Amino acid sequence: MRTIQVVALDLFDANGYTAVTVDQIAEAAGVSPSSVYRYFGTKERLVLHDEYDPQLFGLLADADGDLADILSAMRQGIVHITRAWSAKDEADVRRRMGYILTEPDVFSAMLRDQSEFEGALRGMLAPRISTTSTQHAGLVHYMVASTLVGGLTSTLYYWAESGYTHCLADLLDEAMGGVIRSVEALVR
Repeated sequence: MRTIQVVALDLFDANGYTAVTVDQIAEAAGVSPSSVYRYFGTKERLVLHDEYDPQLFGLLADADGDLADILSAMRQGIVHITRAWSAKDEADVRRRMGYILTEPDVFSAMLRDQSEFEGALRGMLAPRISTTSTQHAGLVHYMVASTLVGGLTSTLYYWAESGYTHCLADLLDEAMGGVIRSVEALVR
């Protein structure tokens, strides 16, 4: 999957995202178009796919304790995953961010993925959220998940819009610290 994605990014860089077809990507990657669709589903998913969300969910699933423990594990996991990137990994993430921010179809697909990620995160965190408000506990669950996802997304946007001049792991660590303080205030 990674090879196909890199081939697709190379073709997008050379010819423009809209000009490249899945058939061209398949041919350049030495696979069938049906393989590209089976692995990615859509052309937009060629840009959006990464192995980092499953890694993060794995860390969260393995974390024990209350919400504070889970949030700490999330912060540490995100920073650890990002710091482990090779220079090539980071360059590919930068290229993907460029397409996310400039191609409307990719941006729309990213928003759908973000909503699904938020829902999965909400489902994972809700059992660990205890709040003094019993009347609208579900609202708190939504707010916690959206605050976390919004903090992560905003950090990626800032990183891209600042020309990738900052260390992403440092930005994520700082942002997650602020997000965690906000979430703790929500559940009080």
